[in-house]
Amino acid sequence: MRVLGIEGGGASTKVSEVTAAGLNRKIYPLGMNPAAAGSEAERLIGMLQKEFGPVDAIACACSGADSGERKEALTALLHNRFPQAILRVMSDAEGTYRACLGSRPGVVVIAGTGSIVYGKDAAGRSHRAGGWGCVFDDEGGAFWIGKELVKEALRWRDGLAPYDPIFDALLAHFKVRRIEDLVDLQSDSGFRARIASAARIALEAPTDLVMNVVDRGTDLLAKRTLKVVEKVGPVDTVHVYGGNFQSRIYRTSFTRHLRGLRVSLFRGRVDEELAVQLYAELMKGV
Repeated sequence: MRVLGIEGGGASTKVSEVTAAGLNRKIYPLGMNPAAAGSEAERLIGMLQKEFGPVDAIACACSGADSGERKEALTALLHNRFPQAILRVMSDAEGTYRACLGSRPGVVVIAGTGSIVYGKDAAGRSHRAGGWGCVFDDEGGAFWIGKELVKEALRWRDGLAPYDPIFDALLAHFKVRRIEDLVDLQSDSGFRARIASAARIALEAPTDLVMNVVDRGTDLLAKRTLKVVEKVGPVDTVHVYGGNFQSRIYRTSFTRHLRGLRVSLFRGRVDEELAVQLYAELMKGV
């Protein structure tokens, strides 16, 4: 029995293979966006086929796979490369939820490249808030933080905002000489991941501007969280996951806006948990 667990985010894709011999895990520096079915996702799935060969089942949690059209596109791509495999395709939020809570009711919050709040009530009904994409939403996500910092740097360049030391850190991080050169980031094919990478350096050495941006983002994310909590029912702990939540500064800011709810950081690996769960389920039926 060979099972793959896939976590496809905006900046990278993690894959865990579970067999009777144990666990094998790889990380690919490619996102798996089902909206771009003809390019990045297709190339990545082709790489997985060459790497792992025939498999019995795949549990794939992917950013953007919550809509019918995108989920169908991703399922078709996987079926084309792995025609004999049992497929479980879901959104990254659903996958993180299953990894954190299994089938129990509760709420999970993701703040990686993007952000989303997802929960299930005691009847198994799902509820969500946010996660509407980098153009319209994703407040508190790494891309949003990076974008806000670049926006403020450009405003400073135009004489509309005060200077902040993070601007020099951005120049060094992106290896450019002038603030206006940051504009070229948006023409990069991997612009989401590149801009999101600024959040990590910002959270490592936060300035006043960084703290302000983080506070605004976590406030909006916490408000969405509280709305989902209202729908899910009695919850005293919110489970959080994603690169931003690895930062104590970010977690503290988010928790401060939660009105007394506790925060539990999920330190596991979503792809690994999904693979192990599906492997155990299939082995029961053998």
